[in-house]
Parts: sequence; C-alpha cells; structure tokens
Amino acid sequence: MLLFDQYDEESSSSFTRQYGQPSIRPKIIGVYEDEEGKPPIFKRHKINFAPEDVITHLAVSNNQMILAMRNKKLLRIDLMNPDQPIEIELAQFLGDKSQMAKLHQVYLSPSGKHSLLSFAADLKNLVPFDNLYLSKKIHQASKLKGYLITAIGWNFAHEKDSTTSNILIGTSKGLVFETELAPDETKWLMNTSLERYFNQVFDAGTESGPITGIQFHRISGSDSTCLILITTANRLYQFIGKTGSNSDGPNLVNIFSTSAGQCRDMPGNLGFSKLDFYFNSALTPETFGWLTEPGITYGKISYEPPMSLNTVFKDSFVLPYADDNHHPNDSVSANKEKPLGIILTKFHILVLFKNLLRVICVLSQEIVLEDKFTEACGSVIGIAKDLVRGTIWVHFELAVYRYKITEEDRFIWKIYLAKKDFKNAKIFANKDPIKMDEVICEEAQYFLDRKDYNKSAELYAQSGKSFDEVALKFMQLKDQEALKKFLKCKLNVLPSSNQSQIDLITVWLIELIMSQIGELKISKYSKSLEENIDENSEEILTKLAFEFKELLSITKIKDCITKKKNIIYEIILSQGDEACLLLFASSVQDYKFAISYFIEKGDYNQCLKILAEQKSVDLIYRYGPLLMRHVPAELVKILKSRCLSLDSVKLLPTLIQNSDQKGFKAQQCQEIISYLEHCVTMGITEQVIHNYLIALYAELDPNKLLSYLESKNYANRIDYDLKYALRICSEKDLKNASVILYTTMGAYEEAVDMALLVDMDLAKKTADIPQMDDDLRRQLWLKIARHVVEEKGDIQQVSHLLADCNLLKIEDILPFFPDFVTISHFKDAICSSLKGYCQNIEALKDEMKETTESSDQIKKEIQKLRNRFIVVRTDDKCSICGHSILSQSFHAFPCRHYFHKVCLNVEIKSYLSPSLKERLIKVSKGEKLTSQLLDKTLTDKEIKSIKDNDDLDEIMQSQCLYCGDLMIESINEPLISPDENNMASIGW
Repeated sequence: MLLFDQYDEESSSSFTRQYGQPSIRPKIIGVYEDEEGKPPIFKRHKINFAPEDVITHLAVSNNQMILAMRNKKLLRIDLMNPDQPIEIELAQFLGDKSQMAKLHQVYLSPSGKHSLLSFAADLKNLVPFDNLYLSKKIHQASKLKGYLITAIGWNFAHEKDSTTSNILIGTSKGLVFETELAPDETKWLMNTSLERYFNQVFDAGTESGPITGIQFHRISGSDSTCLILITTANRLYQFIGKTGSNSDGPNLVNIFSTSAGQCRDMPGNLGFSKLDFYFNSALTPETFGWLTEPGITYGKISYEPPMSLNTVFKDSFVLPYADDNHHPNDSVSANKEKPLGIILTKFHILVLFKNLLRVICVLSQEIVLEDKFTEACGSVIGIAKDLVRGTIWVHFELAVYRYKITEEDRFIWKIYLAKKDFKNAKIFANKDPIKMDEVICEEAQYFLDRKDYNKSAELYAQSGKSFDEVALKFMQLKDQEALKKFLKCKLNVLPSSNQSQIDLITVWLIELIMSQIGELKISKYSKSLEENIDENSEEILTKLAFEFKELLSITKIKDCITKKKNIIYEIILSQGDEACLLLFASSVQDYKFAISYFIEKGDYNQCLKILAEQKSVDLIYRYGPLLMRHVPAELVKILKSRCLSLDSVKLLPTLIQNSDQKGFKAQQCQEIISYLEHCVTMGITEQVIHNYLIALYAELDPNKLLSYLESKNYANRIDYDLKYALRICSEKDLKNASVILYTTMGAYEEAVDMALLVDMDLAKKTADIPQMDDDLRRQLWLKIARHVVEEKGDIQQVSHLLADCNLLKIEDILPFFPDFVTISHFKDAICSSLKGYCQNIEALKDEMKETTESSDQIKKEIQKLRNRFIVVRTDDKCSICGHSILSQSFHAFPCRHYFHKVCLNVEIKSYLSPSLKERLIKVSKGEKLTSQLLDKTLTDKEIKSIKDNDDLDEIMQSQCLYCGDLMIESINEPLISPDENNMASIGW
C-alpha cells in the first residue's frame, strides 16, 4: 500500500477533518460545480504520519520521497513500501560546525535514485556551507564547496543508477555549472572526487541574483539538439543548440557557446521565481509556468522542426494568480501575500499561498477552486510534484497532504464550449452523452444564428433535442431547403426501430419535394407565356428529381413507402409529375398502378417504358393483349428482348389479339409473325409457338410456310404438331406444304398421291426421297407410272419414266397398259431390256468358269502336300538335348532342325504367351492321362483330354522354335525374367 493511501478514516471525504478541527470546504468558482455522485477534481487527503520534529523540506519523484526535519534528520521513504523508511542523521556528515548548517534545499532526480542537499550558513543572505550527495549513501561534493546550489537541471534521457550523467547546477551567485556525479561504487572508484568534471557554462551576472530554475531536454527525433531554460528572479533564458561530440564527458557547454540565447525580463520585487513544467507520459515537458510578481508566464513548448529561438516565448502569456474579486469577509487576503510555489498539471496551475491553495484553469485563465488551510498543522512549507507518477504533495510543519486529481478534464468541455471551440469541446465531452448532446445543440444554434442552415441541420439531427422543437425552428425560417436538410439528416440518424418517426419524416420530405416541383412547373409555365425563359428552372427540376430518387433509395424507408404508397401516390398525382410517379412505382415495385394510370390516359408509350425497365413478366401477360392492339411494333420489340423468359402458353392471349381495323390488323399479324420467327431463331422449341407460326404462315404467307417446313426437315428437327399442321394445310388447300408434311410423317405413298395432284416433277422428287429402301422407291415410281398410264394415257411420258428411274423395267409397267396398245413407243425400252438380260447371262457364265478353275487348282495343291517328305539320317541329333533324334518321338522341320517332342515341350514354354503357355500345360496333362488309360473304359472328360493331343501337336508343329516367329519376337524380352530376378534378390 502506498503511503499516501494511509490516511485517516475521518479524511475519506474531502477536507472533512484536520486534527479534530473542521476544515473549510474548498470554494468552487465558475463552471467547476460539484457533480452528484462524483468526487471533487482536486481532493486533499491527510497522510497518517506524525513527524518527530518540524518538517522543513520534502521532495518526491518516482514514488521515492525524501523528507527533512529541523533536527537534521532525513527520512528516505519508498512509497511502495512505506513501513520501512530509512533514517539518516545529517549532522555526522556536516563536520564540527554542523550546528551552524541550515538545510537550504533538497533536489531529487526524476528516477528518485540521486539527490543533492544544499546547506547554507545563513539562509537569508544565502551564505554557502556545504553540499551533500545522496545515492546509496551520502558523499560530500568537494568541487561544489563554496557554492550554494539553488537549482538543478537533471538529465532525463541518460540518468542511470550509477551516475547522474551530465547535469546543470545553478548557484546563488548566478552561475551555471555542468557536472556529472557518480558515487565511488562506480567505475571511477580510484577517483577521490565525486564529480567527474565541473565546468562553468553560463553566468547570469551577480545583479541577476540566484538561479531559481533549470530544465533541459533533448528535442524529439534528434540526438544532439537540446532546449535549455534557466530562470532567475526576474529573467527567463532560453537556449537551443547542438551538444558537443563528447558522449562521455561535458557536452552542454557547446549549446551556450554556439546559441545566442533569448531572454525575457519580468519586473517585480518578489525576490524569487519558480519554474515548473507539465510532463507527458514520455516525461517530455509540454507546457511551462514561470512564477514572478506580475503573474505566471505560461506557454506551450513546441518541438516541431524547424526549431526557432522563439519556441517558448511566441505563444506564452502572463496569467495573474491574485484574486481580483477580494471578499472583505475573508480573514486573510491572498492578494497581499506572496505565493510560495506553483505546480503545473495538464489544464491547471496550482498556486500555493500561506493560507490556501488556489487552482487556476489555464484555458479560461480563471480561478476555479480555492482550498483554505487551518493553523492546526502549523505553517505551510511548500508544494512538490512527483513528475513520474503525477501526484501532488503539500507539506506543513506538522503534516503532509496529498492531492488526488480525479478526472481533471471533467469540465474542460464547458470551457471550450464557452469559447465556441466546439471541436475541442466534443473531444472532452465524448465520454458523456449528455455533455456531448449539449455541445452539439450549442454548436447547432451557433450555426443557425449565422444562417449556416445546412451545418446547423446536420448537428441538430445528431442531437437529442426534441424533433418538434427543432422542426419548428426551421419552419419559421421559411427556407424549405434548410427544413429538408434537417429532415434528411434526422432520417439518416434514426434507428430502424423508430418506424413511426421514419414514416412521418419520409412523407413530409416527399411532400416538400413535390411541392417544390409543382411550384417550379407553374413558374416555368408562367414565364413561358411571357416569353421569359428561365434557364435555371430545368436545372433545378433535374436536381429535385435526383433528390427524390436518392430519397427513395434509402433502405430504411422501404417499409414506409410500401405501407404509405396510397398517400404518396396522392401527393405525386396532385403535382402531376409523371417521371416521379414512374420512379416511385418502380421503387415500390407497384407497376400495375403506373401502367393503369397511363392506359387510362392513353399514353401507351409510357406503359411500354415501364415494361421495358422492369423485369416482371406478369405485367406483360396482363397488359400485353391491350398494348398489342395499339402499339404492336413497340410491344414486339420488348417481347423479343424477353423471349427466353416468357411462357408461351401465358403469352398466347397477347399474340392472338386482332385489331378491328383491317389495315392495322395486317400490321399486327406481321409483328406477331416477326416475334414468332425471332423465337424460332433463338432456338425456342415450345410447340405452341411453332404451331401458331404455321397457322399464320398458312393464312398470310404460304411461301414462308414452305421454307419453314423445308428448313425443319433439313435440320431433322420437328418442333410443331404434324397432325395439326397437316390439318391446317388441308383446310387452306396447301398441297405443296401437305406433300412436305406427309413426307416428314413417312407417309410416302400419300405424299406421292398429293404431289401428283400438283406437279409430276414434285411427285418424282418425292418418290426418290427414301434412298435406303429400293423396294419402297420402286413402288412409288410404279404409282407414278400407273398414274401416267391410267390418268393421262401418255405413252411417251411413260418411256421418260423408265429413263428417270433405273428401278423400273418395261415388264413392270406393261400390266398397266390396256390389252390393245401399239408397242412402237416401247421398242427402244424392250430392246434395252433384252440386251440387259443377255449381259447378265454372259456374266453368270464367266463367274461359273472362274469357280471351276479355282476348284481344280485347290485339288492339285492338296495332292502335292500329301507327297511331301523329309529324310532323317541315323546320326541326326535333337537340336535341344543333342541326343540321337531317333531315340524317341520327335518333330522335324524343313529348316533341318529336329526336336524331341519332350524337349520341345519344355523349351517352348519360355517363348509362349501366357495364354498359349496355359493351354500347353492343360494339353500336356491330357496326354499323360491318355497313356495311363489305354485299356480302361474312358469317361467324357478323359476322351476330351485325348482329343487335346491334337492341340499339343498343333502348338509344337506350327513353326520351328529357332527359325519361327517365337524366336524373333523374343528379342524384346529381357535376358533375365522378372521371376528369376526376384529369386536372385531373395538369395542375396
């Protein structure tokens, strides 16, 4: 537990008790009002600590506290472990004249590891006595002998446990030294001096008095550029420059020697000054405060390049710390007292007086809080800040208090709001919706007062202010654009669950837009009558139409415009804007209303426009019949673009509509035919389309019907009803088309009969269609011949038929002639027929002669094979085993190779294919069985095995093992078979 958390129970509320005496509640001024349920921003807590003597000095940093008392005892306290403080007797380090020594000041480094204690023989006249250095133990600073330390500039960047690194020390004589302190436990153990070096770098002059404050920091992003601030009682010095190249020694002197330096004088007789900084989390100073008699010089420190000599001074201002509104009832006036010290926080400056602590806001430059003290704890000594932890400490003679800061930026939004700095006000009000809403409302009113209605409308829409109240504000402006802007912005921020307000705003916006459109049209019409054309009117109308379209595209109003469509229709129709009507109908997908409206007006082109833009085919089925009567050509264009998605059955009512006007009816039918032809081209196979096209062709254009039927036959694809088509053609007496249909149906005889009624050439062409069936073709040609003979009696034409068809002979058609007819016309045909018979007889004779000669040749060859033999000598040997060939049954080949049957049976196996090898094994087994059963009655299986002997001989006698195909084919086989290779591998 931290030491500052060990305060009395009685002090748990702000300033409630101090040693039994009631404290005066802090006086809150301006916007810093107490908020219910929240603690004060600055709350003082008393530490549960009773010093054995009067406290004279206190320093704290990084949770390390040094507390000095009048009896020359020093307490070193680790606030993370406060129960084990280290007590140091300072007198033993001050020599024989320690009773003369007065502790002037305690300086503690940022890490809390290093501290310097300066002693004076005479505090009033600043007569130096001695200086002690405290780290792990106390050392005397020998080179600092004779100087009274009044300020130290610590090295934030390079401080270590073993060394302070290079630091700046200010003295009571206005001198500034650069040194480095290292205790004798470090690597400089043999050096008898604590200071590695001790060099003067700056002299403010004896007339300037003591150095009261020093601070130096390296500029972010640079390893060598530093900013140094030094103060005296009435002067502030600033130095910016680059450090020297000596990284292990003094290098700050280079800044003083190369930088011209800037200073600011501040008049007054305060006799001292205080310099303090606000550090961010990276321990980089962001702002500075310099306490002098006229006030506190406050400014921001900018590190952005390029660095200039005016970095500190250019944005600084003097902030008075005295209360101008002095209260006569106050027992002690702070205006007449000197401040004891200051502490900077992010937004405030705490000024310590003898009887109170005053808090000043740097943004408003006003006193926001005063905390008055009692005499119970003795006099106020000073104020200190832990710049690492951010805690603030005030020590009295007999007590120590800690100020706890809670939500320091709690009221900053109000200050920015009062300054009309809405951007920063929103940043600090962002965590509280109520505060944020107040900022937004104030900003909205600010822009409204300055007639920036669009910006005001956007902000009011984001606020929680009553919709009715804001709407009334904009309605009173008589500016419809401002009202529309507010309604649109409000619509955008409304949640989808707030449907009732969405409905209200949506209908209201549509009414406003339609009203503007109506007024513009009236104005435009009036000006056109006066021949005073307003060029802006069209542009504004286009803009309003686009605005209406954008409104309808908002997702969250889809339910509203669907539910309220009848009301919206009335609003749009009241202004007669057909473009908006179409747009709205499209948005709610209520095309029936729009089409019905335009049909009622007789504006069929608008109906077609709707059908073309939307994707629903139901509207085509519903309104197609009516539109086909009035605008067939335009409707057919739409039908062609949708033909693949249309249902032909549902579309029939549209296609069969006919106009009462004769001329228009023909045009209508032509357009329908055009659509049907497009469907055929697009590959639609629905039968109803093709049947209707045939019916229209039959009635209006028979030639196209013939082309259509022929193309379908050629493609061998029938998409129509053959019987229906035949019936239509029969009704219209379209014989040519009927011939094609009969042919397609395979009714060739009926086709020929119908063709004979049209044209002899057509009949001949039809008879030749079944090319693969000569008998059918012959019958069809006989039918034609009979028709020629019986119906026409044209003998000459019959002779032409015989020439056209090679399947007909004169004898085939003679029965059709009457009993008495002159045959002179058939003389040539009869002679040709007889000549053909003679040629056939001669061909048969030649064929019989060739057959007889072939038979005799085969007989001679057989006789030669029976007489063929091979002579085997007694000394001939088997080509496999080398023994006499006559010792057992053998095979002899014309190539003079001889093989014992047994040897050949074994040797030939390695050259046979798997199937022949298997067959050879089976035949061999059958041969053995035969030799064992010569005297026994054999079964069917045994008889079959004996028959297999012939197969064995056939395999072995088919060719010589060494000269035949088997040996030639073996060249592709490996020398070592896979089985032998596997056996060899196993052996290894």
